Amino acid sequence: MKAWLQGRGLPFGVPVQPRHGVAVFFLAWLVLGLCLVPDYGISWDEAAQRDHGIVAFDYLNKKLGLGLPIQKPRSHLERHPARHYGLWFPLTGYLLERALGLDHDVFDLRERFLLRHFLTFLLFWGASLAFYHLLYLRWKHRGIALLGVLMLLLSPRIFGHAFFNPKDSVFLSTYLIGCWTLLRLTERPTPGAAAAHAVAGAFALSTRIAGLALPALTLGWLFLLALRQKNYRLWAKRLALYLPLTAALALALSPGWWEQPLHAVGETVQTMANYPWNSEVLFRGAFIPATELPWYYIPWWMGISTPLPYVLLFGAGLLFVGVHLGKGLRRGVLWRDAGERMDLMLLSLSLLPWLAVVLRGSTLYDGWRQMQFIYPPMLALALGGAVFSWRALGRLPGAWKGVGRLALLLLLGGGMLHTATRMAKDHPLQHLYFNPLAGKDLLFRYDCDYWGLAYKEAILELGRRIPDRCVTFKAVHYPGEENWRFLEHRQPPNLDIAYGPEPAEFHLSELRWRYEQDRYRRREFPYLEEVFWIRVGGERMLGVFRDPRYEERLRRFIR
Repeated sequence: MKAWLQGRGLPFGVPVQPRHGVAVFFLAWLVLGLCLVPDYGISWDEAAQRDHGIVAFDYLNKKLGLGLPIQKPRSHLERHPARHYGLWFPLTGYLLERALGLDHDVFDLRERFLLRHFLTFLLFWGASLAFYHLLYLRWKHRGIALLGVLMLLLSPRIFGHAFFNPKDSVFLSTYLIGCWTLLRLTERPTPGAAAAHAVAGAFALSTRIAGLALPALTLGWLFLLALRQKNYRLWAKRLALYLPLTAALALALSPGWWEQPLHAVGETVQTMANYPWNSEVLFRGAFIPATELPWYYIPWWMGISTPLPYVLLFGAGLLFVGVHLGKGLRRGVLWRDAGERMDLMLLSLSLLPWLAVVLRGSTLYDGWRQMQFIYPPMLALALGGAVFSWRALGRLPGAWKGVGRLALLLLLGGGMLHTATRMAKDHPLQHLYFNPLAGKDLLFRYDCDYWGLAYKEAILELGRRIPDRCVTFKAVHYPGEENWRFLEHRQPPNLDIAYGPEPAEFHLSELRWRYEQDRYRRREFPYLEEVFWIRVGGERMLGVFRDPRYEERLRRFIR
C-alpha cells in the first residue's frame, strides 16, 4: 500500500497513468479547443497579418514565375514592413485561404479569420503536446507531465491568446517546441535529434527574430556538455549538422531575407529590438512612453496576470534550483545529474531572453504578450517547485508532514480549480485575466483590452439589451468594425453600424489611450451616458455609452 501511494515518485501519491490516459487527455483537449475556436472575436492585428501573407505570396509568385494574378500590385516585400515579421504563418494562412476558395468574396471575412484561428489553436495544441514530452523527459513520469500541461492550459492569458493571436501565441508555440527538442538533443544526441531541433529552431527564428535565443542557447549548452563529457567530436558533429540546417531552413521560411540574407537579418534584429512604436503604455496608473519602461515591467505584469499558486511555486522552483546549483558548485560542477541540468536549461530559456530585452532597452507594449514565449519554461520550473516542495515536506516529522502536504495540495489544486472556474466564467475573454495582486479599477491602471476582442461581446450584449427597436452604434477603434463584420449572420438584427460622420446612438470604447480616458473623466462626447460595461473578473474592460443628443445630431446630419 505504501509503495502504491508513493506512485513511483509522483509527488501527490497517484499511480502512474497508462499511455492511453495521455492519449485520451490530449484528444479531449483537442476536441474542446476546436469547439471553442468560433467563440473568439477578431483582434487588432489580424487584418495586417493577412496582408503580410498576401505580400509574401505576391513575392513568391513573381520570384518563382507562377504567373498568378498579383493581389497587391502596390506592395513590394523588399520595402514592406512585413519583411521584418515572420512570414511562414501568415503565408500558410493565405495559401489555405486560396485553396479553400475564401479569397474571392468579401463576405467570407469570418471564414478567413476562423481559418487562421483554427491554425493558431492547432499549433498551440501541438506545442502543449511538446510540453508534455518536455516534462516527461525531465521527470520520467506521465502524471507529473500531465499536471504541468494542465497548469499550462489553466493559465488564462496563455489559453485565451492561443485562439486568436497570430503573432505572440505562434511564437510561444514554436519556441516551446524548440525548448523540448533542445532538451531532447542533450539527452539523446543523435543526428535525428539534431535535425529535429534545427527544424524547430528555424520555425521559431522565422516567426520572430527573438527566436535567435534558441541557437544561441543551443551553442552554449552543447559547449558546456562537451566540456563536461570530454566528448568534443560528438558535439562538434551535431553542431555541424544543426547550425547549417537551421540557417538554411530559416532562410527558406523567410522570403523577406532572400535578396540580401545577412543585411536583412541584421536589419530585422535592429528594427525589432528597438521597434519604432512611439506611443504610451498604461502601467501602474501612469501613461509611460514605451521606450522608457522600467526593468521590472515584464516581471510585474507576469506577477499580476498569472494565477497566484503558479507565481508562488515558481518562486519555490527558483529556490530549489539555486540550492541545487550551490551544492553542485561546492563539488566543482554546475549540475550533479541530468535533472539538475535540465532545470538550469529551463532557467536559461526563460531568464536570458528577458535579460537581453532589459539590457538592450527593447520597446515593449501591450502588457507582456511579446514575452509570452518564456512562460512555458518558467511554468516547468514552477512544476518543479511543486515536486521539490512535496518531497521536502515529506521529510517533516510526524503530523507536520501531512499538514504541509495538505496545504500544498490545497494551494495548487484549489488554485487550479478556482482558475478553471474563472476561465469558464470569463469565456471568451480569458486573455484579460488579472489575479488579486493587480488591485482594483484596472482599466485606469493597466492596458486591458488592447486587442479589441471585447467589441464582439459588447455588440452581442447591446443587441440583447435593446431587442425592441433598431439602433445604430459606432466603435471608437476599428476592431469594433472588424468584429461587426466578423459576426456576419450572427449580427443582432436590430443593430446597424455607423461610419464616418454619420451619428450613432451608442458608442463602444475600451478607453485605450490617454486622451480617451481624459475625455471619459470629463464626460465629453462620446462618453456621455453609460449604458453597460463588458466586465472580466468584475473589472470594466469595454464600455457602451449612449448619446442623449443622438436624435438632434441625426436631424442635422440628414439636412
